[in-house]
Amino acid sequence: MSTLRVFTSRKKNCYFIRVDKGPLLVRASFYYGNYDRKLSPPSFDLLIDGNHWTKVITSLDQLLYYEVVYVVESDATSICLAQTQPNQFPFISALEVRSLDPKMYNYVDPKYALFVRSRFAYGASATVRYPDDVYDRIWVPESGGTGVISVASEAISYEVDVPEEPPEAVLQNAITTSTFVFGIAVAVI
Repeated sequence: MSTLRVFTSRKKNCYFIRVDKGPLLVRASFYYGNYDRKLSPPSFDLLIDGNHWTKVITSLDQLLYYEVVYVVESDATSICLAQTQPNQFPFISALEVRSLDPKMYNYVDPKYALFVRSRFAYGASATVRYPDDVYDRIWVPESGGTGVISVASEAISYEVDVPEEPPEAVLQNAITTSTFVFGIAVAVI
């Protein structure tokens, strides 16, 4: 996040990327960091294949990322940044595009997208990403809050037969309450 690309000349700037047909994960990251010394983080629109994805509202020092999973029915995709306010120039710090296994997220209708709000690794002590997750999904550690304790498994290997392929590093931890006998193991995908 130490570099970025800013777009000052056009109202809409696009990346056209060749991809395989099927499910695709796209992550766009933004870190303003007062690069222009104006103390004025911009806002702008993010579009995918010509459709509105989200309004990006940046801050002075917070890293933002937006992630979407959707089915591509052609051999290319486009991700665009569109200026929405005068003198507020769109920028991007990172753009990541990953083809997913064709069986993953098979419940996502090709006419719609799965907008990822968060992905938790309950009971984990650190963020889980690549190489633990071969698709480099970001699994944020979550303690569960008050009255909840983390538990960990000593199992060496896990066999999970679900198309979304959650990584072992996420499944090694869970949360439970101190008042119930049963544990809760949750992986929000």
